[in-house]
Amino acid sequence: MPSITGWYDPTPKGGALRLAAHSYLPGAGDPGVRLAGLRRGDRVVLEDGRVRSVNGLPPEGVEGGNWLFDRVRAELVYVPNLTRFLSGGSDDPVPAIRFRIEVRKTTRHAYVGVGLTPVNGYRWEPGT
Repeated sequence: MPSITGWYDPTPKGGALRLAAHSYLPGAGDPGVRLAGLRRGDRVVLEDGRVRSVNGLPPEGVEGGNWLFDRVRAELVYVPNLTRFLSGGSDDPVPAIRFRIEVRKTTRHAYVGVGLTPVNGYRWEPGT
């Protein structure tokens, strides 16, 4: 399957790749795109439905030990240093754990904290 290049545009269902054939305006056949850290206007190359590069760099370029915020999904993403201990997790191109951020409050105006809830099941097994 040939590669497809376009500009990333966030949508209510994640994001879409806007194509030159449609003058970079929304079109019926625009492919969907989901990847942590994409911003409106990023140049994205898709190959076989997977992101192969973002602004000329491979998406695998995210270094371990980093936290990212996926603005499209409104999720916090952690890319661990020691990915060999991680099983399960997300469908991202690099091993990662996705979290939903929950603001905890007692009343309408009183906040007591923030919680992180895993989006996908994962296992962390050091020593294996």
